[in-house]
This record gives sequence, structure tokens and C-alpha cells, in this order.
Amino acid sequence: MICPKCGHERTHHDDPTIPAYQCPACDIVYHKYRPPQTLSEPSATRQTKRHLISPKLMAIAIVMSIVTAINTQYTERIKATELKKQQDYQAKSQALMQQQELKKQEEKRKADCEQDAKCTGLAPMASNAGVICQQRIERLSSYSFKWTNGWTELIFNHFVWKDNQHSSIVAFDDKLEIQNSYGAWENYVYNCEIRVSDGAVLDVKASPGRL
Repeated sequence: MICPKCGHERTHHDDPTIPAYQCPACDIVYHKYRPPQTLSEPSATRQTKRHLISPKLMAIAIVMSIVTAINTQYTERIKATELKKQQDYQAKSQALMQQQELKKQEEKRKADCEQDAKCTGLAPMASNAGVICQQRIERLSSYSFKWTNGWTELIFNHFVWKDNQHSSIVAFDDKLEIQNSYGAWENYVYNCEIRVSDGAVLDVKASPGRL
């Protein structure tokens, strides 16, 4: 038998005590010996498998990256949509609040207008109040008096209804000074009641003070 390792061929000159399954030259057991190329085959196989697995792992990594990117885009899109909804809701809420505020202001303006005789269409009568009431108010003074309004300013700038029936208006202001018995000048508040139906003066009053 020829040794697979050292190539020794067994002859009758070899030591007869050495078993027939063992090489008398290098002492290897024939059936247990594996040549180097045989031992290296599993390593080469594993290396080949590594090269075969790596592209798979790379493909998986690429797929996971794509999925992650898609999820990120989807999440960002959802966030942007929610933000837009919140902004739209806030804008609508603000617009509604502004409308409600304007409605309140309009209601208040109407309510105030109901109390303001000049606002309800009686502007001509209100503007004429100074002409028909001025001399009557001046006659209330026992001493000297003087008007403090300017040349272009009316002596009446405030007007209210006398009652809920709107039968008469009351014009009032404080552009008058009257001298008292000691010679000192005092500011006076004055008013004049005018009947709406015919423009007649019903009453005039004046008392110390300011509006």
C-alpha cells in the first residue's frame, strides 16, 4: 500500500510490528489522513457562502431604508396635514370671533343710536337746537355769562330722547360760564327739551358743573 502522505510503498522489508493500517515511514493512519486540499474545502465553501449572503443582507438593508424613508415621508405628510387643519381651525375661530365682535359692536351702535336723537334721523332738529334754545338758556343767568365754544363749534353736541315714546329730545352740553354773585366764573351744564312734532322748546335748565 502506498502512503497518501509521504508516498512510501509498504514492502516486506518494513517493520512487521507496525500495523497494516499505519505507514511505517511517517506513522499516519491511512484511513484517517485527509490531504490539505480536502481540509480547505469547507473554508472555501464558507467563504463562498459569505459572498452569497452579503448581497442578500445588502438588499434587505436597501429595502429597510426605502421603507423607513416612505414611513418618514408619510409621517411628515400626516403632521403637515394636522398642522394645516389646526391652522384652518384657528383661522376660522378667529374669523368667527371677529364676526361675533362686529355683531356686538353693531348691536351696541344700534342701541346707542336709539338713545341718541341725532343718530336716528333728527340731525336737522339737533343742529337747530342751538338757535332755538340759546337765548332761553342765557336768560337763566342772573349775572354775566359767556359761551366757551369756538366760532365753528355748536353749543349742543349731545342729544338723547326724553322718553321711550320719542316724543321729544333733550340737547345738552357744558360750553357755558356764568358769573356768580361774587364775580367768579363757574362752568355750567345746560339742556334744552324740544318737542319732535313741531320743534317747540318745552324746557331749559342750567346748573353748575361739567359733563
